[in-house]
Amino acid sequence: MEGPQRAWSTILTGSRLTIRRPGDLTWFDSEIAATREWRHRVHDHGTLLLITGPFTNAFDCRPAAATGRLFLLNTPVRPANDT
Repeated sequence: MEGPQRAWSTILTGSRLTIRRPGDLTWFDSEIAATREWRHRVHDHGTLLLITGPFTNAFDCRPAAATGRLFLLNTPVRPANDT
C-alpha cells in the first residue's frame, strides 16, 4: 500500500471525523463511535486507513475484496486546531 494520500485530508476532533477528498469536497462528516484510546492512537500515528466497499459487517469484507470492490485509502490525520 502506498503512503498517505496527501490530496485527501482527515480532521478528528473529539468523536467528530471529517474527511475531505481532492478539491476540498466533503466525503464524510459525522460523529463516530470510537474510544478515547483509539482517537489518541490515530493522532499519535498521524494517518488513518479507511476501508470501504459494499459490506455491512466484517464477514462481508472477503467477498467484496474477492470481486475487486473493497477500497482502501490511507489519509493523513490532523487535529482541528492544526491549521
